[in-house]
Amino acid sequence: MLVSAARFDHVRSVIRPALASGQWVISDRFIDSTYALQVAVSDADLHLLFRSTRDIVVGPTLPDLTIILDLPLAVAHGRREQRRDGVLDPAEAARDFAVIREALIAVAHQEPERCHVIDANQSPDGVARDIWRLVEPLL
Repeated sequence: MLVSAARFDHVRSVIRPALASGQWVISDRFIDSTYALQVAVSDADLHLLFRSTRDIVVGPTLPDLTIILDLPLAVAHGRREQRRDGVLDPAEAARDFAVIREALIAVAHQEPERCHVIDANQSPDGVARDIWRLVEPLL
Protein backbone atom coordinates (compact mmCIF):
# COMPACT_ATOMS: atom_id res chain seq x y z
CA MET A 1 0.00 0.00 0.00
CA LEU A 2 2.90 2.38 0.63
CA VAL A 3 4.05 1.94 -2.96
CA SER A 4 0.54 2.78 -4.16
CA ALA A 5 0.34 5.85 -1.93
CA ALA A 6 3.71 7.08 -3.16
CA ARG A 7 2.74 6.41 -6.78
CA PHE A 8 -0.59 8.23 -6.33
CA ASP A 9 1.24 11.27 -4.99
CA HIS A 10 3.83 11.11 -7.78
CA VAL A 11 1.17 10.83 -10.50
CA ARG A 12 -0.87 13.67 -9.00
CA SER A 13 1.94 16.07 -8.15
CA VAL A 14 4.57 15.36 -10.83
CA ILE A 15 3.38 13.35 -13.83
CA ARG A 16 -0.03 14.91 -14.51
CA PRO A 17 1.19 18.52 -14.17
CA ALA A 18 4.13 17.77 -16.47
CA LEU A 19 1.87 16.19 -19.08
CA ALA A 20 -0.62 19.07 -18.77
CA SER A 21 2.18 21.52 -19.57
CA GLY A 22 3.17 19.56 -22.68
CA GLN A 23 6.26 17.89 -21.25
CA TRP A 24 7.31 14.31 -21.86
CA VAL A 25 7.57 12.03 -18.87
CA ILE A 26 9.97 9.10 -18.93
CA SER A 27 10.00 6.59 -16.08
CA ASP A 28 12.31 3.63 -15.70
CA ARG A 29 9.61 1.75 -13.75
CA PHE A 30 5.90 2.35 -13.51
CA ILE A 31 2.69 0.39 -13.11
CA ASP A 32 3.74 -2.66 -15.15
CA SER A 33 6.87 -3.09 -13.04
CA THR A 34 4.77 -2.86 -9.90
CA TYR A 35 2.59 -5.64 -11.25
CA ALA A 36 5.55 -7.87 -12.09
CA LEU A 37 7.58 -7.18 -8.95
CA GLN A 38 4.78 -7.27 -6.38
CA VAL A 39 1.67 -8.96 -7.74
CA ALA A 40 2.91 -11.69 -10.07
CA VAL A 41 5.48 -12.98 -7.59
CA SER A 42 3.05 -13.08 -4.66
CA ASP A 43 1.64 -16.32 -3.33
CA ALA A 44 -1.67 -14.52 -2.75
CA ASP A 45 -4.04 -13.73 -5.61
CA LEU A 46 -3.67 -9.96 -5.73
CA HIS A 47 -4.78 -9.42 -9.33
CA LEU A 48 -8.21 -7.94 -8.58
CA LEU A 49 -6.79 -5.73 -5.83
CA PHE A 50 -4.03 -4.58 -8.20
CA ARG A 51 -6.47 -3.68 -10.97
CA SER A 52 -8.69 -1.75 -8.58
CA THR A 53 -5.72 0.04 -7.07
CA ARG A 54 -4.31 0.80 -10.53
CA ASP A 55 -7.61 2.41 -11.53
CA ILE A 56 -7.52 4.64 -8.44
CA VAL A 57 -3.80 5.40 -8.34
CA VAL A 58 -2.99 5.80 -12.03
CA GLY A 59 -6.43 6.16 -13.58
CA PRO A 60 -6.19 7.41 -17.14
CA THR A 61 -2.52 8.33 -16.74
CA LEU A 62 -1.14 5.18 -18.34
CA PRO A 63 1.98 5.45 -20.47
CA ASP A 64 1.60 5.92 -24.21
CA LEU A 65 4.53 3.57 -24.67
CA THR A 66 6.07 0.94 -22.42
CA ILE A 67 9.33 -0.66 -23.49
CA ILE A 68 10.24 -4.00 -21.96
CA LEU A 69 13.88 -4.96 -22.39
CA ASP A 70 13.89 -8.76 -22.56
CA LEU A 71 17.03 -10.69 -21.79
CA PRO A 72 17.58 -14.41 -21.20
CA LEU A 73 17.79 -15.00 -17.47
CA ALA A 74 21.30 -16.47 -17.60
CA VAL A 75 22.60 -13.42 -19.48
CA ALA A 76 20.88 -11.05 -17.05
CA HIS A 77 22.38 -12.94 -14.11
CA GLY A 78 25.86 -12.67 -15.65
CA ARG A 79 25.45 -8.93 -16.14
CA ARG A 80 24.28 -8.47 -12.55
CA GLU A 81 27.31 -10.42 -11.33
CA GLN A 82 29.67 -8.17 -13.31
CA ARG A 83 27.94 -4.99 -12.19
CA ARG A 84 27.92 -5.63 -8.48
CA ASP A 85 31.51 -6.86 -8.11
CA GLY A 86 30.43 -9.83 -6.01
CA VAL A 87 28.29 -7.82 -3.57
CA LEU A 88 24.91 -9.50 -3.26
CA ASP A 89 21.82 -7.32 -2.90
CA PRO A 90 19.51 -9.28 -0.54
CA ALA A 91 16.35 -7.94 -2.18
CA GLU A 92 17.61 -8.91 -5.62
CA ALA A 93 18.68 -12.36 -4.43
CA ALA A 94 15.17 -13.12 -3.23
CA ARG A 95 13.47 -12.19 -6.51
CA ASP A 96 12.11 -14.82 -8.86
CA PHE A 97 13.29 -13.30 -12.12
CA ALA A 98 11.62 -15.98 -14.23
CA VAL A 99 8.20 -15.06 -12.82
CA ILE A 100 8.92 -11.34 -13.19
CA ARG A 101 9.99 -11.80 -16.81
CA GLU A 102 6.91 -13.91 -17.60
CA ALA A 103 4.66 -11.28 -16.01
CA LEU A 104 6.13 -8.47 -18.09
CA ILE A 105 5.87 -10.51 -21.30
CA ALA A 106 2.24 -11.30 -20.41
CA VAL A 107 1.49 -7.59 -19.95
CA ALA A 108 2.99 -6.93 -23.40
CA HIS A 109 0.73 -9.60 -24.93
CA GLN A 110 -2.33 -8.20 -23.15
CA GLU A 111 -1.64 -4.59 -24.19
CA PRO A 112 0.31 -4.79 -27.48
CA GLU A 113 -0.65 -1.27 -28.55
CA ARG A 114 1.15 0.16 -25.53
CA CYS A 115 3.76 -2.42 -24.49
CA HIS A 116 6.60 -3.50 -26.73
CA VAL A 117 9.28 -6.09 -26.04
CA ILE A 118 12.82 -5.35 -27.20
CA ASP A 119 15.44 -8.08 -27.51
CA ALA A 120 18.10 -6.83 -25.09
CA ASN A 121 20.43 -9.69 -25.99
CA GLN A 122 21.95 -7.72 -28.84
CA SER A 123 24.46 -4.93 -29.13
CA PRO A 124 23.74 -1.63 -27.38
CA ASP A 125 23.41 -0.06 -30.83
CA GLY A 126 20.83 -2.68 -31.79
CA VAL A 127 18.82 -2.06 -28.63
CA ALA A 128 18.99 1.71 -29.21
CA ARG A 129 17.90 1.28 -32.83
CA ASP A 130 14.89 -0.84 -31.82
CA ILE A 131 13.89 1.64 -29.12
CA TRP A 132 14.23 4.57 -31.52
CA ARG A 133 11.88 2.85 -33.99
CA LEU A 134 9.22 2.90 -31.28
CA VAL A 135 9.90 6.39 -29.95
CA GLU A 136 10.46 8.33 -33.18
CA PRO A 137 6.82 8.15 -34.40
CA LEU A 138 5.70 9.73 -31.11
CA LEU A 139 7.88 12.81 -31.55
